[in-house]
Amino acid sequence: MLSAKVAARIKELRLQNGLTQETLAELAGLDLSYLGKIERGQIENIKIETLDKIIKAFKIDYPSFFAFKKEDNDISRIIHDLNSIDKRNDIIRVFKQIIAISKN
Repeated sequence: MLSAKVAARIKELRLQNGLTQETLAELAGLDLSYLGKIERGQIENIKIETLDKIIKAFKIDYPSFFAFKKEDNDISRIIHDLNSIDKRNDIIRVFKQIIAISKN
């Protein structure tokens, strides 16, 4: 069960960071097909060295990786879509303005 959560977390973080499997595999120094198998949950026991490479590629620490907080799928989808939009910075600026206004 833990390996399925780890696989889902890797995919979640990859999408949140706007990375393709190819880019993440390159950053982590892993074979693309191996990373794909990890994300699909086809690798039952990921070596700690492999997981360490992936976590370092995300530039996060272990507690952040293993937080496993359930994020709303709508938010995850929006983040994924936002990363593929050309005017991403403009949209982020607008969201920040909306958040600032709503705090007042």
